[in-house]
Amino acid sequence: MRARAMGIEDFENAKAGLSLYGKKSIQGGNIFWFKMRLVAGIIFSGAMAIWILLGLLG
Repeated sequence: MRARAMGIEDFENAKAGLSLYGKKSIQGGNIFWFKMRLVAGIIFSGAMAIWILLGLLG
C-alpha cells in the first residue's frame, strides 16, 4: 500500500537524486550519506504528494 501511495513522481525524484549525488558519493566511499540523501528525498517526496492530495480532496 505504501508503494502504491508513493507513485511515479517519487521514483523520478529518486532517480534524479541518484544521478546528481550518486557518482560523487560512491567515488568518495561515503555510501552512508548517499543512502541517507536518497531515503530523505523519497520520504520528502511522499510527504509532499500526500499533502497535495489532502489539499485537493479536502
